[in-house]
Amino acid sequence: MEFRTCPTREAEGGILAHSLRLGDRRWLKGHVLEADDVNALLDAGQNTVTIARLSQTDMGEADAATTLARALSGSGLNATPPINGRVNLMAEHPGLLQIQADTVHAINALDEGISLATRENDAVLQTGELAASIKIIPYGLPRSLIDTAVSHARSPGLRLSRFRDRSIQLILTETPGLKSSLLTKARTQIEARLARWDLSLNGVETLPHETGALRDALTQADADLILVLGGSATSDRRDTIPAALTAAGGSVTRFGLPVDPGNLLVLGQTREGHDVVGLPGCVRSPAPNGADRILARLAADLPVTPSYMAGLGVGGLIKENPDRAIPRLNRGTVDRRQACVHLIVLAAGASRRMQGEDKLLRPIDGTPLLRRSVQTALCSAADHVHVVLPDGHTARRAALNGLENWRRIDTRLHLEGIAGSIRAGLADLPDTAEAVLILPADLPQMSMAAINEVVDAYRQTPDKGIFRAVDQDGQGGHPTLFDRRFFESLRGLEGDSGAQALIRRHREQTCLVRIEGYAATLDLDTPEAWSAYEAQRRP
Repeated sequence: MEFRTCPTREAEGGILAHSLRLGDRRWLKGHVLEADDVNALLDAGQNTVTIARLSQTDMGEADAATTLARALSGSGLNATPPINGRVNLMAEHPGLLQIQADTVHAINALDEGISLATRENDAVLQTGELAASIKIIPYGLPRSLIDTAVSHARSPGLRLSRFRDRSIQLILTETPGLKSSLLTKARTQIEARLARWDLSLNGVETLPHETGALRDALTQADADLILVLGGSATSDRRDTIPAALTAAGGSVTRFGLPVDPGNLLVLGQTREGHDVVGLPGCVRSPAPNGADRILARLAADLPVTPSYMAGLGVGGLIKENPDRAIPRLNRGTVDRRQACVHLIVLAAGASRRMQGEDKLLRPIDGTPLLRRSVQTALCSAADHVHVVLPDGHTARRAALNGLENWRRIDTRLHLEGIAGSIRAGLADLPDTAEAVLILPADLPQMSMAAINEVVDAYRQTPDKGIFRAVDQDGQGGHPTLFDRRFFESLRGLEGDSGAQALIRRHREQTCLVRIEGYAATLDLDTPEAWSAYEAQRRP
């Protein structure tokens, strides 16, 4: 591939290497220059440009990324259309991501122009979540190189194992003096865990924490998966749960897991071959632990061998995972009543369905919707306001003239979708930000009171990390507030679905804040919707 700065008159057919803005005209990088483009550039006084030019033996970035994505993606994964040399692999259905690490390493080692990044192996994905991203860094690569990469990926390097329906029985054992509320809490948390994998309990039994009683229960159990949560933690292979399993004619695969929290886990099988998991006590908490990894594989009908369990030690220290539901350590105890909340107004959308009109400039009571939204944000309980605008959009900038105490973020990341705008806003936050409130600018009924409801819920509910506004019918909408523990996850968003997948993945950590009326959900995307809304508001 040729890459050089050349006289503009020689650039026809070349791929523009850097975006250009000349007067009212703009050319984005990656655009293939045509004769009209060359003449316009020359007329504007641009005598040289930097271009890339593919040879007959090269493959363009879009075709290369698409070809490699198709070779890599196994069952359960869909490839997105290419954008700027990037193709993402998305989950078709809920499942457990399986990655051949050797394949990923081999492809990334081929050439610096190929980038393949994946989620972690055994990641639990919901429908529409990102599994992997393939990026061709230059504008093209030799076809022979892509052919070699495809040969490495012939046995699909990634696949999504679907969770399968299984009958599940829970056995709770109790010791003298154990509060019944602890048993109720344990069952509730276990049911919430199983719901992540579209599973539910078929039966629950409570019995004394004695080897004989548990032996009899395991002998009679006929569920595909039997979960046992002891009233006292297992501390030895000869302790109650493994001893009862052995006495019932079953076998213990392994006692002990190199994952913290979750060390005291027992895995085995009944005499009939049904899986048995002696759960560690930490499953009473919603925080991630080692049992999640074992249960997810069993839910996806994947083998859990002693060698697999032994290999979980690398990355097994999950106590301080920033994405965990309740982190044990953070930057210090934060008093949410004093926490610094930043509000990001997303105002970089293209209004594609408005037939050429910019909906954010449409007036409401004489004020452009964009200006009204930012004024509302500035009057709210948020401590700081940031507004994400499309780079070079002078009309939207002008709509905000005269407003003070807000930060403007000009970006081109919005071209990737709403996730790009969110990432642009996150990049502008200072280290002192404890929470971020994300608010689209196109909500005509959004009010200061609605924003304050969400902020107040955050300040008063320290055990939740996500706060989402819903309308009076319970329909999810905006704004949504994220505690700083989710900042890294937000920075990893891609595509046009915003943070929906992140919210779904952390349902147990999400607080729904009911807002009166439909301020949280009413947006107007078409001229017809605007006309109907304006007619309804007329006296």
